Formats: sequence, structure tokens, C-alpha cells
Amino acid sequence: MDASAIHAASRGVSDRTSERPSSPDEEDSSRPAVGNLNFVVIGRIQGPHGVAGELRIRPYTETVDVWRTFPRVVLRRSDRDDELRIVEGYRPHKALVLLKLKGVHNRDQAQALAGVDVLVRREWLPAADADEYYWADLIGLVVEDPDGREVGRVRAVLRPGADDLLVLEHQDREILVPFRAEIITEVDLAGGRIRIDPPEGLLDL
Repeated sequence: MDASAIHAASRGVSDRTSERPSSPDEEDSSRPAVGNLNFVVIGRIQGPHGVAGELRIRPYTETVDVWRTFPRVVLRRSDRDDELRIVEGYRPHKALVLLKLKGVHNRDQAQALAGVDVLVRREWLPAADADEYYWADLIGLVVEDPDGREVGRVRAVLRPGADDLLVLEHQDREILVPFRAEIITEVDLAGGRIRIDPPEGLLDL
């Protein structure tokens, strides 16, 4: 993997043009099962915006423009089945997305959805290029050092600046690993692991 490829390798949901899903009326109304790997998390509901049922979304996407391509989203909570919802409106708001969903009419209904993950079907997204990975595919992977010893497991991916950061769970602490070509030597999605060659002191921070 060359440096330029790996630099952009861990990514949010791409804003590249993809085939738009069928209209909401054509959608199967059956609820997808929780934990289905055919779905990708694209954001989390923070709470209400105003009094008309708009939702404030913290997006996990590279840009907010990609949200206009989704006429439906899936809401996922840990205590119930997934819910397929029709999108009635979308608009960017600073670093957030304001989303209006069918059936959410007031502030109380919007507040009840705070903390809920927003997903889309994987086939609605463009395929990742070679040496590119959706963040959702990196979550949960085991990270190993050059000798195959487990360093931790990916809990989250952050983009605080130019480089993405893998947040690893390691015993009772977190380790931040930059997603750079000189550090990330292998990503094996099928095998469920990432191999790293960390510089001296990185794992001691």
C-alpha cells in the first residue's frame, strides 16, 4: 500500500455518486435484524432541533452532502428491532445534519430518539476503492504488532485533523494509532485484524 492510499484509507461514508435507492414506496417495509452486517452506521441522533420534530445528527460521513442521496434511513437501538424511516427533509447545520423523518412531528418525539444510531444499507453506498475502508468495517478489528501480539481492539475511528485515528481498547486504557502508511502495514478485513508497526513510544502514551 502506498502512502497516499493508506492516508485516505480509513474513511467515513463516501460522498461519491452512487446508484440511488428505489423510492420509499418501492421499499420492503420489513425491519432488518439488529446486527446485520449489510448496514453501515452514518451518524447518531443528538436530540431535537426546534419544535417541529427535526433531529440533530452527528454525521460520521466525509461530507454532509451524501445525506441528500438517502430517501430512507434505519434507526437502531439496543432494546428493540431496527426501524426503517422515510426521510422527509435534510439540511446541513454547521458540522451537523438536520433530518426530518416521517412520523416525528414534535420536540418530544425527537428527544425520545436521542442517542439512536442512523444507518443505511451497504448496497446504497459506492464501493470503496483499493486500500480504502469504511470506518464501520474497522470497528471491532483486532490490532496486532509486527510479531502478531494483540495490541488492542478498534473501538472507534476519529478524524481530528489530517490523519484518521484508530481508538484501541487495551486493557483499562485507550491507545490512539494514526492511520498512516508507515504505521498500518496490513488491513485484513476477512481475518478480522489490522497489523501495525508502531514507532517507539506510541503504545506507551
